Amino acid sequence: MDITERQKEIITAGGKIITERGISALTIKNLAAEMGFVESALYRHFRSKEDVIILMIRYLYINVKKNMDTIITSDKSPLDKLKRIAESNFTFLQAHKHFAIVMLAEGLMDESEKIRAEVYNLISYLLSKTLQVISQCIAQNEIKSCLDPETIMHFYVGGIRLLVFKWKMMRFSTDLVQEGNRLFSDFINLISTKNESSYV
Repeated sequence: MDITERQKEIITAGGKIITERGISALTIKNLAAEMGFVESALYRHFRSKEDVIILMIRYLYINVKKNMDTIITSDKSPLDKLKRIAESNFTFLQAHKHFAIVMLAEGLMDESEKIRAEVYNLISYLLSKTLQVISQCIAQNEIKSCLDPETIMHFYVGGIRLLVFKWKMMRFSTDLVQEGNRLFSDFINLISTKNESSYV
């Protein structure tokens, strides 16, 4: 999908509000003030706070898909692809903290079926591609074949989600990329068919 430069500016301003004041502070009134607009000007681009959040999630999906597709089609080993996917997502979130807040906001998906659908689309893509790479790792004997690919995916994705949640609760005071790389290294050491010290 195409996102205009003005829309990017608006969701960036929305991200600033969310990061500094929380998701409840994201209103059309506050967003217009942050942009230096009158509210009527903002309504030309977005009808509601819901529309702003939906575009944020779509923008996240576009970036995640672009990065993952580039990594998956590379000539790296499946295990290295798995590491690069995680690191790419950690790097993006560290630079755009508001996406972590939006994705982890309690009750947000229950309030809006449209937002739920956008999040589901993003998560479904992430899970399907992650499962694809994990299955390749098993096929190439990089991960123990006795392990179920979906079980590995659940532990892997669940660990990442918990780490991001902890990072958010600590007000982003830790280095998410560094912590994420450590988590990946420890996880791979548990399931690898060989010593993966090179992933430290």
